Amino acid sequence: MILARLRRPVSPTWLFLLCHTWVSLVHGVQTGDGSRRSPGGFGTLPTASSSADPSSSAGLFITGTVTLEDGAPAPKSTRVECVCSSRTRRSVAVDSRGFFSLQIGGSASYITSTPDADESPIGSTDAPTDRTPSRLGLPIFVDWMSSERLKECEVRATLDGFRSNTVSLEGSTNLGQLDLGTIVLYPLTKVSGTLVSVTGLRAPKEARKALERAAKSLQERNYEKAQTELNKAVLAYPEYAEAWFALGQLHERARQIQDARSAYQRALASDSNYVKPYIALARLAGSEQHWKEVSEITDLAIALDPVDFPEAYYLNSLAYYRLSSLDAAERSARKVLRLDPLHRMPATHLILAEILEQKQDFAGCIEQLRSYLQILPGATSADRVRARIKKLEESLRKGQ
Repeated sequence: MILARLRRPVSPTWLFLLCHTWVSLVHGVQTGDGSRRSPGGFGTLPTASSSADPSSSAGLFITGTVTLEDGAPAPKSTRVECVCSSRTRRSVAVDSRGFFSLQIGGSASYITSTPDADESPIGSTDAPTDRTPSRLGLPIFVDWMSSERLKECEVRATLDGFRSNTVSLEGSTNLGQLDLGTIVLYPLTKVSGTLVSVTGLRAPKEARKALERAAKSLQERNYEKAQTELNKAVLAYPEYAEAWFALGQLHERARQIQDARSAYQRALASDSNYVKPYIALARLAGSEQHWKEVSEITDLAIALDPVDFPEAYYLNSLAYYRLSSLDAAERSARKVLRLDPLHRMPATHLILAEILEQKQDFAGCIEQLRSYLQILPGATSADRVRARIKKLEESLRKGQ
């Protein structure tokens, strides 16, 4: 059984690319500006993060494109929402190309679209009442939201019968323009997995309160108290999948790998549609270089939810690369790039470069290595990557 508990000790040998994955998924994802973002969801351990300058008034201008799964532009009934602290602050319709733009933070003297009827107006007081196109010809929403709250915001697309990937703005600066690239809409029929467990709806009050106290303790970095409260939660309600998952994260943080694996297994036994434990189990299997198991677990996770977990595709790509299934590895790596517009998993470019080099696509390999350097020019591996590019370019010139 692919999710059977493994009893082998963790291997001390780490592949270069897997090290990037471990740092990204357990200790926070390094962004292009050097800040770090923790992976989402309850039980995520707090990490230090950089704060945007709250005194700035320039704000953040966000652009992007929404497409359907097959790459076709999203219909004009599609809207893009900026959600902050679980509240929809603004939404904007896409144009005929699926393009959208919006501004949050700062101020502006014009606005080309009006807020939805059920939203309180927060735009500039001197905005014109007509809808004369701006100098850029883009639909802009102006929001006086404090820029220091960007870390609480995310952007997603909405369309009846579909669900999109969500892009967190945590770690983003509050100045200038941010291109989110492509947001992808998937039919709801293809997303049977859940981000939160339905078992929580049936949890007794005692267990829910214990979970809430554990969450508060995690925010305060009191891990011992958090573990005590989580143990109370699962004792009061043994089917509490989210509590088991959070307990597994605590064990994993303490390098108690077997206990972590057991807790993740209990979470899945309670709710097999809860996706996060699959990702955690795949990561543990990857740390032991059990690539067949990683591929099987991540295949399951992707089938349940092809939208919300680019790290599932990354681990899937790495596993199939190690299993010499290069086509499958490339497909999953490119899925990561599609679902990760803010480049929170830059090591994807490295694994894709490896794949393309083995497929004799040296130009494509160079392109991916350059993309990695654009994101992390100061990475510890940067000199090695540059040397590799130079060697590949020399080989291409000799082959001409």
